[in-house]
Amino acid sequence: MIALIAQLAGNDLKRINKEQASEFLRYSDTNIVHPLALVIFLAAAAWLFLGPRGKMSWSLLTIACLISTAQRFAIVTLDFGFIRAIGTLALIRILTYGELRSIRPHYADKAMLGYIVATILFTVIREGVGGATQTAGFGLACFSVYWIGRSSIRSGYDLRMMMVAIGVLAIPVSIFMTIEQVTGRNTFSIFGGISEFTAIRDGKLRSQGSFCHPIIAGVFYASFAPLAIGVVLSKSKGMMALLSGWVCLALCVVIILATNSSTPIAGLLLGVVAWCAFKFRRNLKIFLYIVILLMIVGHFTSTLGIHHVIFNKIDFTGSSTGMHRYFLIDGMINNLSQWMIVGDTSHGYNKAFRDITNMYVMAGLTGGLVALTLLIILVVAAFKGCTKAVRNAGNRQDRMISYGLGCALFVMCVSYTAVHCYGEGVVPFFMLIGAAISIGQAPPGTNQFREVAPSPEPYRQKPPVNRPEAQPART
Repeated sequence: MIALIAQLAGNDLKRINKEQASEFLRYSDTNIVHPLALVIFLAAAAWLFLGPRGKMSWSLLTIACLISTAQRFAIVTLDFGFIRAIGTLALIRILTYGELRSIRPHYADKAMLGYIVATILFTVIREGVGGATQTAGFGLACFSVYWIGRSSIRSGYDLRMMMVAIGVLAIPVSIFMTIEQVTGRNTFSIFGGISEFTAIRDGKLRSQGSFCHPIIAGVFYASFAPLAIGVVLSKSKGMMALLSGWVCLALCVVIILATNSSTPIAGLLLGVVAWCAFKFRRNLKIFLYIVILLMIVGHFTSTLGIHHVIFNKIDFTGSSTGMHRYFLIDGMINNLSQWMIVGDTSHGYNKAFRDITNMYVMAGLTGGLVALTLLIILVVAAFKGCTKAVRNAGNRQDRMISYGLGCALFVMCVSYTAVHCYGEGVVPFFMLIGAAISIGQAPPGTNQFREVAPSPEPYRQKPPVNRPEAQPART
């Protein structure tokens, strides 16, 4: 295992050099399997095949929250990180158990497949087959995580069971992140890919746990916080509701604050704002049009555009790099002709593209305008699914948990304008999109919050036929 030792100056740790960090994260074509990580992976794989369908997401969430992305199996020069490996096993389960037959087709499935194919195809055109290996691995992870959400989360009950797993896993994660804040050392560094010493920016420790970056860790739990709020507001009773509601929400806040990053904090606040609009949910479309109109007016009336106001003026930690994110979007707009056909990852015409911290910019640069459009179609389909689920909810629990899923999607879509979806970041984004589409396909008036077998159609008796009475036989 590669060790990275930070230099000590008095009692303060110096900032880790970016070149050293990038060298530290290179584990390609190498089997890196820690014994403890292997035990957790085997347990997650066993649960994946032996557990019920509605709890299949537990295996993926366990790997994402507890295992570093450096842990991987190298098979014939192909790297299978633990998330990619568990996702591949999930696809095998879905196919072998025949669960695909019970999923109603949706145009979002084609959009998801098209997004992956366009990204890989255009990378092959630009860089050849060898350059598309990493892109294909990323596409496999996104595709498998999406289908885990589509297959395992089809009702409010499945969604609540997923939140139980988030609440349980948040307990050790929050404990170890708090230890990081006290000691400045990361316990998960034993898995590799993570520095032993906690990163410091402007004198603040940025806890990251087993995640590949503090921002990814914060955005991960900021995405699930609105769902925890939905469980709380549903007024459900019992230990499961307490664990997936109040406990989960409190631990998510602790983890987000421990990362000391503006993006997760902004995501948490946006989730609260989205919940404040719950009473006006029937008029959200009109409100959305008004916001878009105001943003367009603000973009053309401001000197540097509305994206400069959003990224450069909002800073919750005093050390945000919003100006870099502004340059990413500005460079993408000003160089449309360079990337719109087959993408362009040369980065020569914009220095900011050397560090792409924006999922939508990355989609455009790797897959062109086709991949970016398909990704937007996928997101819009997920929001439509949440809208249908809220409209068709049969009780308060259904309505709250479905609206919470929509708030979570809103937090993710905004948060990933400030960070690229990589590592553990693919889990909340694509899994919840798949879940929203499946929940939106539930028939109206059904009780989605409890997993019950569908009742058969009532037996309809045929109307009696008036027949003449039989005449007594003549003797």
